[in-house]
Amino acid sequence: MANEPISSDELERRLKIAEQIASAVEAVLRESDTRNRLLIETWAQAVWETDASGVVVGDSPSWRAYTGQTLEEWLGYG
Repeated sequence: MANEPISSDELERRLKIAEQIASAVEAVLRESDTRNRLLIETWAQAVWETDASGVVVGDSPSWRAYTGQTLEEWLGYG
């Protein structure tokens, strides 16, 4: 049974399920990103994001308010 070809209707059904799952995952990721961004933008502490080599890749409005840096000055090596 495992090696039998599937019908086009079954393939279509499976693709539709996969699309629904992908759509749900994207919605959850968007919501998570929104919550994370809101936390970072409103938290009184300075929070920022760097890549593995220490280059700043995410904004920190609280840090920029504290230092007076522009976004352009902050990104990179801050």
